[in-house]
Amino acid sequence: MIVQCKKCGIRYKIPPERTPKGKTRFRCTRCKHVFSVNPRNTTILVAKDNQDFCLFVKEILEERNFQVLTAKDGVEALEIVRQSQPHLAILDVALPKIYGFELCETIKSDPQMQDIRIILVAASYRKARYKRLPESLYGADDYIEIHHISDQLLNKIRLLLPDVPLQPNKPAPADDREISSTPPGPPLDDKIRGKVERLARTMLSDIALYNEARIKEGLLAEDLPERLAPELKEA
Repeated sequence: MIVQCKKCGIRYKIPPERTPKGKTRFRCTRCKHVFSVNPRNTTILVAKDNQDFCLFVKEILEERNFQVLTAKDGVEALEIVRQSQPHLAILDVALPKIYGFELCETIKSDPQMQDIRIILVAASYRKARYKRLPESLYGADDYIEIHHISDQLLNKIRLLLPDVPLQPNKPAPADDREISSTPPGPPLDDKIRGKVERLARTMLSDIALYNEARIKEGLLAEDLPERLAPELKEA
C-alpha cells in the first residue's frame, strides 16, 4: 500500500503486514503534517506534469472520499500503478518520459494491471476543434478533454466504478480557477526550453490520440510526414 502526504506530496510504502484495516492517522516525517488514510477507500491516480492540475483534480476527488495519488511523469505513474494497484488512473496523454497513451497500453497488456480503469486526458484546450472521438483509446476505458474536467469527470468515474458511492463529504465549493497548462514564474531561459518541449509534446500527443490509424499506416509506408502534413503544419 502507498500513502501520500496531502501537504508536501511525499509518498510512503507500507508493507502488506503493516497495512491498517481501518482509518488511520499518519504523521509525515518531512513536513510533520498529520493526515488520515482509509485503506478501504477507492484509490485513484492522477498523472500530469502540472501541479496545479493535479491539485485541482485531487480536491474534486477527495470531496468524494477517494484516496488520491499523484504523479508528474509516466515513469513515476507506472511505478505507482505497479505498487499501489489503484482502482482507476487518470492519465494525461502528454506525460513526460512515457506518453499517457503508451502507459495505457503497458498497463492494459499486463494481466496483473489490466483491470485498472483508465481515463485518458486529451491535452487540447480548443473546445471547438475536436468534435469526434479518438480513432483509438489505446485500451483506455474512456477519455476526457481537459476543459471538461469540472463538468464531466465525476460522471465518467461513476460509469467506470458503478459500485462506488460519490457522495461528497460536504458541499463542494464553487471553483472558477482556470487550469494552467504552464507553471507560473518569470520566463527564464531554462524554463523557456521546458515550455517549448512541453508544448511540442502536447501537440504531438493530441495528433497521436486522434490519428492512430494514420500514424500506423504512415510508419509502414514510410510516408508519415506526408500523411500528417495538415496536422503538423497547424501544430
